Amino acid sequence: MYLMLDVVVNHFAWAGNGTTVDYSMFNPFNSEDYFHPFKLLSKDDPGNHTAAQMYWLGDDVLSLPDVRTEDPKVAQMYYSWIESLVSNYSVDGLRIDTVLNVDPQFFPGFNKAAGVFCTGEVYNGDPASACPLQENLDSIINFPIYFYLVRAFNSTSGNITALVNQMENVQQECRDIHVLTTFSENHDLPRFASYTRDMSLAQNVITYNILADGIPIIYYGQEQHFSGAFNPVNREAEWLTEYNTDAPFYKLIASLNEIRTHAFQAADTYATYVGLTIYHDEHTMVMRKGFDGSQVITVLTNKGEDSDDQTLNVKNSGFKGGEKVMEVLTCKEQKTHSDASINVKIHKGLPGVFYPSAGLEGSNICQMGSPSSSSGSESSLSDKPSLAISSIRTFSQGSNPAFIIGFLSLWIPLILQWI
Repeated sequence: MYLMLDVVVNHFAWAGNGTTVDYSMFNPFNSEDYFHPFKLLSKDDPGNHTAAQMYWLGDDVLSLPDVRTEDPKVAQMYYSWIESLVSNYSVDGLRIDTVLNVDPQFFPGFNKAAGVFCTGEVYNGDPASACPLQENLDSIINFPIYFYLVRAFNSTSGNITALVNQMENVQQECRDIHVLTTFSENHDLPRFASYTRDMSLAQNVITYNILADGIPIIYYGQEQHFSGAFNPVNREAEWLTEYNTDAPFYKLIASLNEIRTHAFQAADTYATYVGLTIYHDEHTMVMRKGFDGSQVITVLTNKGEDSDDQTLNVKNSGFKGGEKVMEVLTCKEQKTHSDASINVKIHKGLPGVFYPSAGLEGSNICQMGSPSSSSGSESSLSDKPSLAISSIRTFSQGSNPAFIIGFLSLWIPLILQWI
């Protein structure tokens, strides 16, 4: 397991109006000189970069004193702090809060001082605006995909074509899509299940989350299908579920992580293969990631759990004619047609994940002892995820981290202030 911390460098916190702050209470920035003058950021300033970096977040009840990160002395103090924090606690990675509100030139030195993987929260859905900030950090959180992903799958009227187009935009604008952190839920936004109780739609969005390009983030509680619609009710108590490992989404996530891990281990090139959408319409998409022999083919739809069965003929998958392929969520095997296509029967709007059967030999995926596999000309995507699950594993593939993160974000300065 890797340890990843959520850190805030943009601001501290004060329980009161910004005019009442006692700066001597803060450590190490115990003087007003370390902070920008009090002025709340207005909703009328979203495109004003200077205002975003200089003005304060928060409100008149809970203000967030804004740190002068552009000050070389402040920056050096932060660099020394993060170097010590990472060393003292053997930290493996950082998630950096409110990146858009910090001087961009602060981050190269911070990332270097940390000496570990850093991904930044860039709350902006426009790739042309968000992606340039990756020049200053290892990675950014993939908000440009998030908004389109949720809209594509949170109802049966979502437009998958718009998501596919946005995927192409992100590929063109971002320096390295393989290290962007991809998510479908977080602590600041509505849980996916607050939009819809359709279990098939939820399975499709999680499948995309884990198997698309990037490093997947799974927010704690997704595996229990939590449904909080806003902060703080979207930060539910996990222990009330008794950490149920029999939950359908727990099993789905484990199975998806297992095939993703296997694909990384089976081929060095998987990590850097730029995913392709080999088919899409307004309600269905097929993604390919990986070169021939180790490719993962993912079939997704937003037609929902009440939809009629659909048979989709999938071409351009990289499979060979007559090759055996396994649908790894149901462990159903089939042979491709002579033209190398496969017929995928989409049952109840569920996702499907295909991998060359020969490439699974020696693994625990759909082998003896796992759910029965069957041969046929079609693969039916059942509503029962595979039970052939090992524990969720994490690992790094060279310079391309490949792990699943589950965390509850904590604002460290706020916690310290309350203590």
